[in-house]
Amino acid sequence: MSKPGDWMENSQNLANIGHALGGAFVLHVAVMFSRNWWPVLVVEVLLAAYVLIKEYWYDLKYETGETMKSSTIDALGYLVGTVIEWGLIGLAHHLGTWHFLPH
Repeated sequence: MSKPGDWMENSQNLANIGHALGGAFVLHVAVMFSRNWWPVLVVEVLLAAYVLIKEYWYDLKYETGETMKSSTIDALGYLVGTVIEWGLIGLAHHLGTWHFLPH
């Protein structure tokens, strides 16, 4: 029978959370220091390039036991974190607590 907290004993669950937080953090920092779309879009493109290179070239070549499936799961973790962060940015903008562009 499973106990509360058992999910944390699975290293893939912790890796998924770490990848999602990493994707969200990169976007969050980019947005904090910019009031314009262009720098944020550049950071998003650079993050996408980093994820593709890291997950599908570096990890597959240098990490033991890494597969296309595990690299895809890791890449999706970054994507999920970024999507959640965009949702939070949109919510903050909708509530009027943060403005991306001057009005």
